[in-house]
Amino acid sequence: MKGFFSRKAAVVVAAVALILGGFFTTAAVYADQSNGGEITTFKALPQRGDAAAPMAMSWRELRCGIHRLVRQDFGARGLPDGYPVAVTLAENGSGGSEFLGSALMNVYNVVVWGGQIQVVADIQWDHGLCVWYKFSVGA
Repeated sequence: MKGFFSRKAAVVVAAVALILGGFFTTAAVYADQSNGGEITTFKALPQRGDAAAPMAMSWRELRCGIHRLVRQDFGARGLPDGYPVAVTLAENGSGGSEFLGSALMNVYNVVVWGGQIQVVADIQWDHGLCVWYKFSVGA
């Protein structure tokens, strides 16, 4: 009986450590995938005084004449290479509003590299549209 309880306690402690460790690690690091797409190292997120702000931020930029498969470059606003950025798209409406129209829009690739945020997207429409690129960055 003694072995059963000590094994059970060890499993519970290991599970709790794994769950807590995974939660805090995921929230505090991002992966450097420079070697063939494999996760090789972890780097700490920027701290106060670094080039990137240590808080969540979002912004949007309007690009017109966009349709089909396109690659667009945007200023990285001080984010380091490889930093995770989420991008969404919306059509431009009257007065600069955003709306969900009939055009299908897909974001395929996003990377922060060389002071730029590079985005590959597919705007499925037969002529150029004005499209809002919306960026979200969390720390």
